[in-house]
Amino acid sequence: MKVSRFILLFFFIVSSVSAVGQKSIKYNKYSWFEGVSKAKEEGKFFLMYISQPGCEYCKELDGKTLKDPFLIKFLTDNFILTRHQVTSTYGRAIALDYHLSTTPALMVQNPISDKKPLIIYGVKDAEGLRKELEEYIKSDIDKP
Repeated sequence: MKVSRFILLFFFIVSSVSAVGQKSIKYNKYSWFEGVSKAKEEGKFFLMYISQPGCEYCKELDGKTLKDPFLIKFLTDNFILTRHQVTSTYGRAIALDYHLSTTPALMVQNPISDKKPLIIYGVKDAEGLRKELEEYIKSDIDKP
């Protein structure tokens, strides 16, 4: 009897942990202008994630930071999200236009502001990234 309870408890914990780990961000394939326009329509900010296949830092950002359920909720509530690889024609053009020096790069734009986008390079922990994005949102006088 005790063994069966233990087994059931074990499977419940494993399934709960794996269900949290399976949550992921849904990205669109918008261009910069399409994404900014969509963000303006929805009263959100725009975030473009530029990554590179085989990049260890991109893998770390994807595998740890962007799996955090609180960060996922924050991002989906406040941003229109899109992602491009620097190996694609569009991703390469964006990287060149904005002089992106490395990946991963997160570019954040307020759709009703003429300010240059905020560019965040490298890997941050989920809480640190959320705080940096919250500060950007709060500091921008023109809210979408």
